[in-house]
Amino acid sequence: MDAARGSNLKCRFHKSESGVRHLGPMAQDFYSAFGVGVDDRHITSIDEDGVALAAIKALSADARRKDAEYRTNGAEIAGLRHEMHIVEAILAPQNGKTPK
Repeated sequence: MDAARGSNLKCRFHKSESGVRHLGPMAQDFYSAFGVGVDDRHITSIDEDGVALAAIKALSADARRKDAEYRTNGAEIAGLRHEMHIVEAILAPQNGKTPK
């Protein structure tokens, strides 16, 4: 993921011999970003598939990490809200207010 994020990798339209348009990275950019393949003039499908699979796995791990962090933060926020209500209940009579 970091290789793709920090590179100048851009998708471009390519025309094949039969005039069909394809969308994909330039071989030189792909080779520079990921260092896979025979040379910087060709991209094989196994290299594209491997890079895509690695990116999917990295995104999945990142999503799991963020989900766990979200749950942890939610529990912490709930605890802080509970503590705040306790403090408000203690301070309310001193301020002439009715506790919530």
